[in-house]
Amino acid sequence: MKLEKITYLDCSRDFSHGAIIKTASGRSLGATCDPKEAENIIRTYFQTELFPEPVHVYFGWDIRRGEKLGYTFRNEFAARMESIRAKLAAEE
Repeated sequence: MKLEKITYLDCSRDFSHGAIIKTASGRSLGATCDPKEAENIIRTYFQTELFPEPVHVYFGWDIRRGEKLGYTFRNEFAARMESIRAKLAAEE
């Protein structure tokens, strides 16, 4: 399974202050200070979910208020679904 990783340069992406992992719809997948654990959470989600959404990794010293988007991961299916949604939204 190949995942596309989108990196947002305006974020430090420092796991030492914690990271929250969520789907595009806001479903929490977990929180961690360990990059390896984050990788496992993301891979497990894409391997087990029937229709996976893109997954966002947020960073920040205050997880509840100061989180910043650092990464987005998506597989081929999620990328195609985003493209279809964008086209439908543009037609409205």
